[in-house]
Amino acid sequence: MRNALVLAMTLAASALHAQGSQRAYQSDARLKAPITMRAKIVSLADFTGQLQKLTKVHFDVAPDIADRKMTAIFHDRPVQEVMGAVQSAMFMQWRKAGNGYSLFLPDKAALDEQELIKAENEAIRGGLLEGLKTYAEIAGLSKDEIARREGLIKSQIDALRQDSSPEAQQKLLSLQFQRSAYHSRSGPAICKALGGDLPTIVDSMLTGKTIFGSTRLGTTAVNLPQELLDKVREEHPEGAEVIVAMRYDDAQEALVGRTTMSSSDPHRGTMGFDFFSCHPDLGSPDVQSSKLLATLRKWPEVADSTVLDKVVSAEGPVEASPGFQSFSDSKGFTLAEHLEYIADHANIPVIGDAFRVYCSANQYRTEKTVDDYVLGLRNSKRNARSLQSPPIGYFTANKGWLFVRHESYWRRQLREIPESLLLPLEAIAQTKDFPSTSDYAALAGSLTFDQKSSISMMDSAFKFDPSPLGMAFNSLRLWSTLSADQQSAAQGAGLKLSDISPNQATIVLDGWADKMWDGKLPAPIWDTFLSKRGLVDLTPVLKYQCMDYVAPGIARRPLPPGAIAPKGPREQVLFEYDIDPGMQMNDIYVIGKAHP
Repeated sequence: MRNALVLAMTLAASALHAQGSQRAYQSDARLKAPITMRAKIVSLADFTGQLQKLTKVHFDVAPDIADRKMTAIFHDRPVQEVMGAVQSAMFMQWRKAGNGYSLFLPDKAALDEQELIKAENEAIRGGLLEGLKTYAEIAGLSKDEIARREGLIKSQIDALRQDSSPEAQQKLLSLQFQRSAYHSRSGPAICKALGGDLPTIVDSMLTGKTIFGSTRLGTTAVNLPQELLDKVREEHPEGAEVIVAMRYDDAQEALVGRTTMSSSDPHRGTMGFDFFSCHPDLGSPDVQSSKLLATLRKWPEVADSTVLDKVVSAEGPVEASPGFQSFSDSKGFTLAEHLEYIADHANIPVIGDAFRVYCSANQYRTEKTVDDYVLGLRNSKRNARSLQSPPIGYFTANKGWLFVRHESYWRRQLREIPESLLLPLEAIAQTKDFPSTSDYAALAGSLTFDQKSSISMMDSAFKFDPSPLGMAFNSLRLWSTLSADQQSAAQGAGLKLSDISPNQATIVLDGWADKMWDGKLPAPIWDTFLSKRGLVDLTPVLKYQCMDYVAPGIARRPLPPGAIAPKGPREQVLFEYDIDPGMQMNDIYVIGKAHP
């Protein structure tokens, strides 16, 4: 009770302080002059820096939110009005800071975000645990009972397909998982073998670990039943061992699993059959009743019709243009592109948070009013370039401005890579030079587990080629940790992995887990990896090689399978792990300009 009273008093004091700060900037004559700004997907630190440059008044932002991103596009608006719009759209406040102002996130807004993140995390964890329990239960059912239960689920799925609401679609995903679970062989086998340790397994997967099960006795992976190998051999007669891998895919917020069958050929394996997945249901009462969601859902109730009724003209200034089209084959438009288009073609100011995530294909919408355009965005369906499902965001119009917040922005902030890490690489990519191995390695080594998913997602937008990070992420992470002497050894005769630190060894093993997941790790390595002898018994060597495709007289290797032939200066970089004589594991990627 005492803690609750203290919190209430603290929030009340913060509210009074905010009111005082608001009166201060509203009466500040320096802030009455109009300014113009076109800021697309910039950090709050950059935004306040632009304000200071335009006004000659000191502006800054609290360090804990400085990396958050926003989009603000407006023409000839008083600074006071802009500051008020930032407060309303971003749930933030200004306070006096010396002779200027500082932007911060009030305690109440921070608590609302934390409450929702906690509720969603608990829902994800609970959903994954229920999924594993479902698999474990299925392992003990008869064929008739499996058929009966699947029939019941099918009837529920058929009914939900008639309901297009986000809640129904989330429930549909959950039921589709349940149905697919009855067709899996390896999913139930590994979950039954895990026994009562399922909660620990879930916690481990949520930190990025891959869980392995094997039919080969004597490994420290989960021992799977021999009958699983017998069943799989009906389709793969040459099979010598079944390995099941499970991991949590942060990008899809789902449990995913794959089955690998080793064959009599010691250098090959088959990956990917019997794929299974589980999407936790985030429609739990704790999530749906959160204060933050309630606030966002009320936004349209007070929408300014003078903004929403504005005509979005097909004619507009040339500034409205896509921002992320340089390298990705999966070109698309971020929400910032659409907001810029609306601002320019309907002559209204817009402001909202921003993320480097595509929300549509690479074209603007055709609706003729702001209200219809926004409605079209909110209801746009998931497409090949975006993992987002409706709603794309929350929109409202207030005091002449259009406000927007991305869906799940509180969670996306954990995944979003800071601009301070991306901009240096993008600056290099736009010059006649191109990012080096060390440049890519510096970014890879700086990313958190949550941010790593942004690299591999097809809906992420960058102005540099992200494929090296996707193809050799852990090798680049390792490279970023190597000393100058270690790098020199890798570029010469080779760096013995028995001579690296425990942290570096963990990165190597993470990379091997990814290779197993992708089916690119030679079969003889599986048992060694699963038994965790790894670097101790094998003592493999890491060799770094860089081949120039353009310069004459330098050895060239063929392009990696599936790679696009270079149109300009490019290099192939090869991280080669010599495991045993005659056996290597490679991370290969090509760096350089995508265009001459």
